[in-house]
Amino acid sequence: MNSLDSKCGHLTEKLKLSAYSFIRLLIYKYQQELEEMSSTKGQVIRCKAAVAWEAGKPLVIEEVEVAPRQKMEVRLKILFTSLCHTDLYFWEAKAQNSVFPRILGHGAAGHVV
Repeated sequence: MNSLDSKCGHLTEKLKLSAYSFIRLLIYKYQQELEEMSSTKGQVIRCKAAVAWEAGKPLVIEEVEVAPRQKMEVRLKILFTSLCHTDLYFWEAKAQNSVFPRILGHGAAGHVV
């Protein structure tokens, strides 16, 4: 075996170990998510949200209560969200059914909990 083969062999072993470690980390994170899911099942949870209390007024970041999920619903841990032109339309109370307070931002990214 020449030195190049030897170096490649060591690199291959390190990559295998890295992949193995990464998979173990993913499994650990998934187990944590499952524990979190089961710990809030059937319970009201508290989350932070940007609440619009009045048309055109600044949004207020505050803690809100979220009811337990119902049949055919999932609970999401939102990581990112944004406001689009539709949200702004309702925030400015241009729609006939602009109800306040409301939480805007129907386009979101996150994962199921």
